[in-house]
Amino acid sequence: MSTAPEPQHQPPLPQGQVIRATAAAALVPGAGHLLLGQPALAASIFAAVVGGAAAAAMHITMELPFFYGQPGDFLFGVLLRALALLHAFSVLDVYMRGVDPGGTISPPRRRWAVALNMLLPGAGYVYVRAWIGAVSGLALVALFLWRSTMPYLDFVYIFLQLALGLAVYRRVRMEEADPGREPGEPLPAGDPLPAVGAGQIVVLVVSVLATLCICGVVLLRMPVSQLSLTQANARVKPHHDSMDLEVAPIGLTMKVMGPGWTRVTKQRGKLLLAEHRGEKLDARLYVDLRPIPLFMSRDHYLKHHLPGELHSQGVGHYTEERLTVGGASAAQYRFSGTIGSEKRTYFLVVLPGSRYACMLTFYCAEAACPQLWPLLKQTRDSLKVEGILAAQR
Repeated sequence: MSTAPEPQHQPPLPQGQVIRATAAAALVPGAGHLLLGQPALAASIFAAVVGGAAAAAMHITMELPFFYGQPGDFLFGVLLRALALLHAFSVLDVYMRGVDPGGTISPPRRRWAVALNMLLPGAGYVYVRAWIGAVSGLALVALFLWRSTMPYLDFVYIFLQLALGLAVYRRVRMEEADPGREPGEPLPAGDPLPAVGAGQIVVLVVSVLATLCICGVVLLRMPVSQLSLTQANARVKPHHDSMDLEVAPIGLTMKVMGPGWTRVTKQRGKLLLAEHRGEKLDARLYVDLRPIPLFMSRDHYLKHHLPGELHSQGVGHYTEERLTVGGASAAQYRFSGTIGSEKRTYFLVVLPGSRYACMLTFYCAEAACPQLWPLLKQTRDSLKVEGILAAQR
């Protein structure tokens, strides 16, 4: 059993030095730690914050393939929050090193365990060598990536960050209460949690309330109500030679032209899935909504983001056409692919709004396309989304 050294009480640094170091940490990541004689930690913080900020800036301006698709959008949100958390924790760490150099009030190990577990669930457990917690946290991250299309995923992930940050804080406090315990050794049942000061409780409550306020602002800015629409919100009225589609919450209307179309309700994730059958399945048509990443303009979304997604899905060659659909600016992409021995032609029509885009996807067997293409053009031209049209005005 190893014995952790007891923290030695040391007088706080001069107030002026603490203020200068904290201000430097707030202005330049790592500068405060450098002023306090921690060059290695300063370099690590500077490299992490500047490297992450550079990656975010490159993605906003140049589109990095790593952040394509819905898992990529989720990871980009994780990156932005990680940058904010890392910078905030580094400023707090500098201040605490100034007022409590010996770590008698808040040891640096405890602070950074919490920070790392909030940056990446499981990383704080790696830092304190609690391997079961580390594996569990990283497995949860993998699960979140797998379920990246789930509504409200970001807010569930934020809750996970807060919960695991509190969990590792509790574990480190209990290890500090029993310094003889080996790192990572299981904690005995009923081990009491050391008393928490009133000041720390106030800071924790204020932090949680601030996080909830930030989440509320983000929620108001995100089209969660639109992106959570399902087939149950889509009203379909079939006719002999057409099919009418209406999604009232976003003012979407469309007429699928031509006989032979049938609605398919077994497959989830689309507002509408329709199939056209002759002697066999000739064509399919999808209508769905997708979020536009934060800080991305509609023009950038059409010029760079969507083509990047097409390339990431193996589409090497396509034609692009800009047009007006239902009074709104839109783009149409056409490309070909082979499924088994069947050659298909794909058409993707995109109407981008300020926060989400409406997608009309149509593909047909190569032999059926000449007959169905005029009907698709009429279907495309009948599409109108009042929510997107209002956003483009």
